[in-house]
Amino acid sequence: MEVDGKPDSTEPTTSETAAGAEEHPWRAALLKNLTPPAPPNLENKVFTANGDLAHSSTTDACVDLFYELEDSISGARLSDLLAASWNQDALLTLKIIFNARSIHLGKSSRNTFYGCAGWLFMHHPLTLIENLKWLSRPVIQKKAKKETDGEDDEMVVVEADKDPSRPETYDVKHGVAHGYWKDIINLLALAANNQLGAFSDPKIILNSKNPGIYNGKSIKIVRRRAKLNKRRGEPAEKTIVSDSNSDSNAQGKNEDAVPSSDYKVLRRAKRLDRNQNATRAFNENLQYRVLHLAVARLFAEQLEKDLAALRGDDYQAKRTISLCGKWAPSHDRFHDKHTFIVSSIAEIMHPRESFDNVLSPSDDRDTYLRYAREAYRKDISALRKHLEIVERDLSAGTFEKIKYDRVPSVAMQNYTKIFVEKDLRRFEEYITRVAEGKANISGAILLPSTMVAAARRGRQTPGHYDPLTISAKQFVDLKIREMQTKVDDGQWNTLVKRIKDSGVLASSIAVCDVSGSMQGPQQTDGTTPMDSAIGLSLLIAEVTEPPTAAPLSPSAISHGWKRST
Repeated sequence: MEVDGKPDSTEPTTSETAAGAEEHPWRAALLKNLTPPAPPNLENKVFTANGDLAHSSTTDACVDLFYELEDSISGARLSDLLAASWNQDALLTLKIIFNARSIHLGKSSRNTFYGCAGWLFMHHPLTLIENLKWLSRPVIQKKAKKETDGEDDEMVVVEADKDPSRPETYDVKHGVAHGYWKDIINLLALAANNQLGAFSDPKIILNSKNPGIYNGKSIKIVRRRAKLNKRRGEPAEKTIVSDSNSDSNAQGKNEDAVPSSDYKVLRRAKRLDRNQNATRAFNENLQYRVLHLAVARLFAEQLEKDLAALRGDDYQAKRTISLCGKWAPSHDRFHDKHTFIVSSIAEIMHPRESFDNVLSPSDDRDTYLRYAREAYRKDISALRKHLEIVERDLSAGTFEKIKYDRVPSVAMQNYTKIFVEKDLRRFEEYITRVAEGKANISGAILLPSTMVAAARRGRQTPGHYDPLTISAKQFVDLKIREMQTKVDDGQWNTLVKRIKDSGVLASSIAVCDVSGSMQGPQQTDGTTPMDSAIGLSLLIAEVTEPPTAAPLSPSAISHGWKRST
């Protein structure tokens, strides 16, 4: 305050105020709060679903790609992440892409990998084609190498030099692959339909409805019943669901059903459209043609190697036969209808000169290809018989030939109901031996989240029926649920053993988040972050060493948390 232009001597000066603040902490705090706080730095920040601040990026393009690679990622975001990561470190980006597919070491996500592979196909096609072979080669060690002690510690195992031009030098004895042979042929089917890209949805092609099935029944059966109804004087016309998911035509998507009288016309039109797409892609698209021929050579080379082992006398060599024969495309089935790949594989395996004794010089190419495809069919049939593919016995109804200890984990989950309905005695005996530790069950490649999701949906909870009044259907349902519970427990134990054998997580502890926000988003396989958190916590509790070890099983979720013995 000023009086007559002169400072009021009663008002404290700045120095006096500072001195007073030092002498009086309460007044210093009061003055400090009068100063407005500086605005927070929101650079590289986002708000979470719960309203908390979080970093929007790790500021490392490769780490961002690894973190955000999941089924729910958008095409635009995936493309941006891949481009930024590739510019930073191309080799590391390629490893992250394969990690997304890796069943045993990575995220085991087919759709995410297909999107990444589509981006490679568009921007770096030769890189994708050159690395396709690593999807199916057994390059992953299943068990951790045991450490030795004592004087043996000084011994060093010298491995043979690995030759990039000879992929077999990277193979691991009894090893496993990042993916499987079907991944390779799936990529080709997507490319043939112009659906191999970061912005494409693989499910449009690969998860299409089976046009030969209507309401769970064969179309042939529906037609047979229609004829029978016609003879009885009942309406003969039936409605057949069209295969709208695999039709890129918008009109096809809007039509949910067509009369059976027009079904043949629709089927011919779709077949002609597929043929034109495949022919046009091969003749006009250089990238697709190179991919097509590379896939054909990969299958032909492995099939020839497996056939040589099958036809030889070396028992050990027969044990090395791959699953290529199982996943090799069949003539005029899904993948061949979209790509004509069977003719290409058959032509590589069986050149025209191999049929000189049955073909004349005047025979055209179509005649030769019929002979080649027939020889190819016999080849893969012999391999599938040796591999004891469970689907062969399911189709033939020869359940007594099924060796349940060799049924893959996914097939076991899909076919448990059929096994119970068609072969209850043998299947129940097998599951009992599994529970007693006398038999093995496949399950090492299943994800904890999918097993927990099934348990949380209550699939394992058996029904309660009066044994005196139970019907045949109720008895079957009870047995199916009972067997499913035992199958899930057996597969969980296999998964736990696999993780223990790998030698990791032995000194870990899990903190499980089961808050409400963990209920979403839901993944394409029906699982949620809650399932992943619970599954990984259960798994770590089993594989870690005491005192944090706590043996549990996912089926306990249906009956309350409890330790398993």
